[in-house]
Amino acid sequence: AHAEREQASEDAIRLRSEANEEADRLRREAEEEAAAAKALAERTVSDAIGESERLRADTSEYSQRMRTEASDALASAEQDASKARAEARQDANRIRSEAAAQSDRLMA
Repeated sequence: AHAEREQASEDAIRLRSEANEEADRLRREAEEEAAAAKALAERTVSDAIGESERLRADTSEYSQRMRTEASDALASAEQDASKARAEARQDANRIRSEAAAQSDRLMA
């Protein structure tokens, strides 16, 4: 009976030791998985921030380019309108001169 108790005690100690080792192994695995998940989350957040900043810069650059193009188009349109007004004045003056000359010829 004594030998059986001793064997049972040794078995209990061995089982407890194995259970502790298994618990330690599972804890380490859980810590490693948690660290990997945290690193992945940090990379994901970092990537999202980087993408957001890149999109913001792209949007700002595009907006600036559109403002520049609109400003250039407006300046070109104003230049074209000014040129058209000058040509219209010249045409009107020429027509008036021709009409006056024709009128003078008819009166003479």
